[in-house]
Amino acid sequence: MAGTPTSPDAPNDAAKAVFGPGPERFEAVAGIAAFVFPGLGHVVLGQPRRGLAIACGVLGLFFGGLLLGGIDAVDSREDRLWFIGQSLTGPLAFGVNWVHQNRFKAWAIEAPAQGGRREPVLRSAYEGEVRVSEPPPGGAMPYPSVAQRPQWGEADRYDGPRGATKSVGKINEIALLATTLAGMMNLVAILDALFNRRRPEREVREALRRATAGGASA
Repeated sequence: MAGTPTSPDAPNDAAKAVFGPGPERFEAVAGIAAFVFPGLGHVVLGQPRRGLAIACGVLGLFFGGLLLGGIDAVDSREDRLWFIGQSLTGPLAFGVNWVHQNRFKAWAIEAPAQGGRREPVLRSAYEGEVRVSEPPPGGAMPYPSVAQRPQWGEADRYDGPRGATKSVGKINEIALLATTLAGMMNLVAILDALFNRRRPEREVREALRRATAGGASA
């Protein structure tokens, strides 16, 4: 006696049950983890391969921008609006900005753009400048009226580490765009981790194994 024929739609129904989205869940822990480090939220949700893909995309774009434009591409002082977008990559952007502000910038005496009295400003290095934290033996600081340290001095008169100069033109624009887009991409990943409907990869593999075994036995 022939067995009951299997409906042609049964494999499609099984596939939808395995790979289709589940009920929407609010995952606060995963959302926080996604902000702390790109892709970590999906690892918390049991989706490590998806998390790895997110990390490669976001970090590749962020560090690609830094490689192109230098550390000056992340600057909360001079490029505040851009930094708002960059900050969505999480502590990574804040750490890079802290290093930039505290390890690469220094004080100098300059007149404002519209002219007037020269005032101390914290800025990136110009070509041929070094950071001076202490005067050379028998010498003096380049700007004695500035109480803050370090300060900029001419490379042929003072010893010190060279500062990071600002990239110019299209290079700077592309670097700013790349690092900001990395933050926007991570925002999408954060929202996806917060309101997630995908099943954990282990659950999908197990359901697929059961569906395959059931189809073979039929």
